[in-house]
Amino acid sequence: MNFEKYFLIGVLMLTSTKLFSQHDSGYYMDWNTDHTQRTIKPSIKLTEKEAQSINCYKVTFDEQGRLQRVEYFVSGKKSSNASYGAHMMEVKYFSDHKEESFRNTENKRVSNQNGIWLCKYSLNEEGYWTRKENHGKKGNLKEQYGVAVWKVYRDYQNRRLSEIRFNSSLDTIPDPNGFKVTHFTYNEDGFITSRQNRDQRGELQNGKYGYAKVVFHMNQDGQFYGEEFLDSKSKLVNSTSLGYAKIDMRDFNKYGKNRRFYFTDESGYPSKEKAMGVVTYHENMAKDEVVYYDRNGNQTKDPKVRAKSKYIYDENGEYIKRINYNYEGEVIQ
Repeated sequence: MNFEKYFLIGVLMLTSTKLFSQHDSGYYMDWNTDHTQRTIKPSIKLTEKEAQSINCYKVTFDEQGRLQRVEYFVSGKKSSNASYGAHMMEVKYFSDHKEESFRNTENKRVSNQNGIWLCKYSLNEEGYWTRKENHGKKGNLKEQYGVAVWKVYRDYQNRRLSEIRFNSSLDTIPDPNGFKVTHFTYNEDGFITSRQNRDQRGELQNGKYGYAKVVFHMNQDGQFYGEEFLDSKSKLVNSTSLGYAKIDMRDFNKYGKNRRFYFTDESGYPSKEKAMGVVTYHENMAKDEVVYYDRNGNQTKDPKVRAKSKYIYDENGEYIKRINYNYEGEVIQ
């Protein structure tokens, strides 16, 4: 029995090493879909020809299967509008921590668009991060949307179990859902299934936006295709910050971009004034515009509700801003 036990453990360790260490370098639509925060999982691989016209990331792994660097391209040109706020993010590994730094399109070391010079991750004995710190160029803690430090607790599989956020003064900062301590659940593929707000007894507790749990729906590529907001009794509730209880995305193209999405209210019916959005894209898969319709299929007529959103880019295809309009064509916030 002992031999079988240790043999099984060995097989699991080898399998885990294969799953979480070996990756293919190349161009991808998404550079990381591992919501457990254990490794890097790029998604929807592109050919080099596609990468010349489609906005995408170039992901490079070292011989040990660890992320080495990520670069972002807009229509085949180097761009600094990546999700991490620069053209390139580089990773260096040490015995007890790892560091991320940034470079611009001229390959010069820079602070990213949020003023962050370095991200430092403290690692546990298994090599997974448990604390992340944003630092400015002078070594000071640097806030991003009010947060400078993330502290993560992991489960027996080293998946991110819960997270606490702090500002540069190390005061606790709620997450965007208003949760002071965020708890996570996952499916068997490691994709997130919910973010939860729980009290010290582990019971669901409604947050400041009226809900206790956000349930996520992911496809086999780790692409988000829907979410719903539930209160502490697991009933649908309208988010006071977003105005709907559920959103579903449909009609995806091969690049993981949805052409339609639907809004549902807390009663389970299509939302009255904004029930559906229809999305169009440029050839490089950047959003062009979104047109919104009410539950009767007509373009929404409520002057306070967006009837259309237009995405503005410069001559190089770099995103500038989004402009929202009501049904009369007037700009609204």
